[in-house]
Amino acid sequence: MDDYQAQRAEYYANVYPDLDLFVSSNKLIELIRELQLPDEVADIPTENKPVAVFHDMFTKDIDFNPELDKVVQAVSKQTLGEYVEALKLQKMKENPNLDTSILVTRSYWNQIKHGQNKNPSKIYLLRIAIALRLTIEETEMLFRKAGYSLATDGSKLEAIVAYFISKRIYALGEIDPQLERYDQPVLFSLK
Repeated sequence: MDDYQAQRAEYYANVYPDLDLFVSSNKLIELIRELQLPDEVADIPTENKPVAVFHDMFTKDIDFNPELDKVVQAVSKQTLGEYVEALKLQKMKENPNLDTSILVTRSYWNQIKHGQNKNPSKIYLLRIAIALRLTIEETEMLFRKAGYSLATDGSKLEAIVAYFISKRIYALGEIDPQLERYDQPVLFSLK
């Protein structure tokens, strides 16, 4: 490490003094548990209205069971691609100037949206979380929808990025130097 890198590492260590504690003491797991998120990932509402499949003549003799209806409604119907697309549309509506192309290419968005990539890596999920400026809760729910969790098998890279997400800091100019300081690959270069 040359003098410039050493000075930069020292500067960033002073800017984010609690990052070392967050990473070394595995605070990410504690943070996710404190959120008390549901096990099931709820669908994100979209503009699409459900289409009635059966005509009333087929269902008029069937008793409505509110308990069964609750259970059925709780089961997620969205695929990962539909979930990510609904999340993206929701975030773009909240912030029309959001530029998602820096971390996730249009091609990759389309692969996810159309179900061509049903198992994105945790790295790409983190890139999506940063690109969409997700909260830590939304990031964990995205991970769960993909079959992961930030609270299990978390790497140092995931802990560092989650730290910044929990602080609502999404600038690569802030995140990448910290990744370098911990000898982790930077988000922009990860595939």
